[in-house]
Amino acid sequence: LTLTRPSKDGSKAKSEVGTVKLFNPSLNQTAKERVKAAAGYNIYQPRMEYGKNIYLGDQGKGTLTIENNINQGAGGLYFEGDFVVKPSDNNVTWQGAGISVGEESTVEWQVHNPEGDRLS
Repeated sequence: LTLTRPSKDGSKAKSEVGTVKLFNPSLNQTAKERVKAAAGYNIYQPRMEYGKNIYLGDQGKGTLTIENNINQGAGGLYFEGDFVVKPSDNNVTWQGAGISVGEESTVEWQVHNPEGDRLS
């Protein structure tokens, strides 16, 4: 993901690149850690380590460019501010738990969901 925001004085846009752990259905739904804890082996969910929520708060205005197909799994996008969310090209898709738009915020969503996605 690339987030581009105008500078405070409006003279130059600033870009920040972020990496998102994508949902990986090939990971086990549950597993045991190799290290034994006091109460036995720690049970965890490897699939749930991926596809976390992303919070874009107090950002003012910005453009979020999605550069690759994203399956965020159970993760969602949370926006506080005014954003345009667009793909780097028309074939890029986003799939996830959904988006949340804060009070007095706007999001112009230009990204497609994958074909057959229940939210599309």
